[in-house]
Order: sequence, then C-alpha cells, then structure tokens
Amino acid sequence: MDNYDSWFSKGEKFLACVQGKNGNPCKLSPAIQYNLIALAFESYSMAILDFHKKLPENHTFSDLLNALEAIIPIDTALHNNILKHEEVQLICPIIDYYRKEPTLDEVDDFKSSIIKIAKITKNLIYNNVKKESY
Repeated sequence: MDNYDSWFSKGEKFLACVQGKNGNPCKLSPAIQYNLIALAFESYSMAILDFHKKLPENHTFSDLLNALEAIIPIDTALHNNILKHEEVQLICPIIDYYRKEPTLDEVDDFKSSIIKIAKITKNLIYNNVKKESY
C-alpha cells in the first residue's frame, strides 16, 4: 500500500483524457470516454482506500462505493448517480455480461460525478479536509 499518490495521479490522467482541449469537446467516442471515466473513478477510489490502508471487495462501482462508505460518508445523490452508470456496462460477471453504447449525456453526467469524487479525493488526502458528508 502507500501507492495513493500513484492512484491519484492515474485518476487525474484518465479524467484529463475526457476533458477536451481549449474549450473543444473531447473527440473520443462515448464508449471510450465512459471507460476512461470509470478508470478515473477506480483510481480515485483506490487512492482514498490506499491512503486509509483498506481494499475493496472487488472493483465494480458498487464495491468501490461500499468500500469508500466504510471510510467516509458519500452523499446519497452522488452515490446513486454513480451506481446508475454501473448499469451501462456490466462486464465483470461472466454469465450476465451486458454492455451498451453510452450516450454523450450519460458520459457528461458520469463525468460530473467523478469530478466530485476527484475533489473529495484531493481534499481528503492532500488538503486534509474532513467533512461529515461528501
């Protein structure tokens, strides 16, 4: 453990990939953007968990949120918003595999939630900000 700096840095890089340049929208397909945002979420979550010497059960959105909530309270609306995006691609189960092409609206909504997670991560780890609920 103690790789939280590396996890945070990866999250920042994944999120930067979908931010577009010079005010222009991102040119990557919605599916690629969705997956980069999911990787950013995993990276930020792992940064927080690693900082607190904890591990998730697995790496689904549900598992990551459950592990985070054992450490910090996550706002219910934020929690639910992230979970609804888990339904876009259920790629971990072998039997119930499901994948659909996300829309740009879904990608933008998901990205806005993960930007909030990025701020929580930065505040918690680097700014030592502790709040009742994020």
